[in-house]
Amino acid sequence: MVTAGPDQADLDDAIRRVQAGDAEAFTLLVETYQRALRTWVARYCSPGIEADEIAHRAFIAGFQSIHRFTGGAFLPWLCAIARHELLGELKRQKRSRQRPHGTLAELAELERTSALADLEDAPAADQDQRRVMALRTCLAQVQGTAAQLLDRRYRLGEGLDAIAAGLGLSLDAVKSRLHWLRGKLHACVMARLASTAAESGTP
Repeated sequence: MVTAGPDQADLDDAIRRVQAGDAEAFTLLVETYQRALRTWVARYCSPGIEADEIAHRAFIAGFQSIHRFTGGAFLPWLCAIARHELLGELKRQKRSRQRPHGTLAELAELERTSALADLEDAPAADQDQRRVMALRTCLAQVQGTAAQLLDRRYRLGEGLDAIAAGLGLSLDAVKSRLHWLRGKLHACVMARLASTAAESGTP
């Protein structure tokens, strides 16, 4: 039996609720649009770029900037954000090829969209330094297989198939764990940035 998805009124209501501060309402938007967004991203991905990761970043950025959504079709708005993320990833890969691998800055790219709203006007270099320091602290808390996953993926630059074979995991397990780890790191860095901003009285 095919279950009908939410109607437009439900989706519009979810958007208004998220804009009003109800973060849980965003779940409905993710569940509704994730397949279409992932399909759109995959159509334009270059080799070496994961559609799932770009879609994940787009949803995070969309959640953080949903107050800027003023109406109309939500999926094209998400696709525009995903396009920005794709362009950013292409630039990141270009920079990565021009510098030695293994730097913390490569891992810090995981958190490009995690800056607090009240840090948006800070100088870019200052923002980057805060994120790197926050991520350094968060990474120090990662142990065991999780640490190996991050190291092999983001420091050594190994492909997902190679990581799965090396750690004795299925490909789906590697994707799932990396997705979960990115979420945990994102939350940790956000918390560290918020704490630092509060302690320093950053406007």
